[in-house]
Amino acid sequence: MLARWQAGQPETTVWWHSPRTHRGMPPARVGEWGPLPPPPPTGWEQTTILAAGMTDQADAFAQAVLAINPALAGRCVSEGAAPVSAAMRNDVQQALLADLGNPALHRRMRLQAGHVLGAVGDPRFMPQVLHGVQVVCRA
Repeated sequence: MLARWQAGQPETTVWWHSPRTHRGMPPARVGEWGPLPPPPPTGWEQTTILAAGMTDQADAFAQAVLAINPALAGRCVSEGAAPVSAAMRNDVQQALLADLGNPALHRRMRLQAGHVLGAVGDPRFMPQVLHGVQVVCRA
């Protein structure tokens, strides 16, 4: 996959698509009181996450994934240890925050955005040192 993406083959972006809206999301198939499952996988998550950690163009790769699947881009940064710049990490965080607050997205996507944002680092919570103890305060 990484070699195809580096060669500029556009079909690689198809692998990252996931249903995001109410119309495209399949039924959850859980009981009335059961927790919502995550959105259906694309089948390319692990390959994409591994590729993000292997590429020497981490920012460009993360940007390509971010344009299609912000949650997967966040997982590339957090799980794949993609060596992205601070600006790219901020772009991922902002995209996840936007998804988290977007009522047009299915709630399963919004929940996933929140979980991934927690792993990437939520910019709304800033670490501070108070009396020698590091605490996280809401900005």
